[in-house]
Amino acid sequence: MKLSRVPLVAIGDVTAEDAADLAATGVAGLAVVRGIMHAADPEAYCHELLAGFDEGAR
Repeated sequence: MKLSRVPLVAIGDVTAEDAADLAATGVAGLAVVRGIMHAADPEAYCHELLAGFDEGAR
């Protein structure tokens, strides 16, 4: 990730459960559609995604 001159984003079947592990790799962000669209509470799901990403980025 450090060798890239552009920010890299994880895309493809990304879920909230993956957020921390993906963030730990150094990606700049996550592209999530299916998880949000299928969530019973999309807002809560987004909060879960962000919390996981922040945790993994530390």
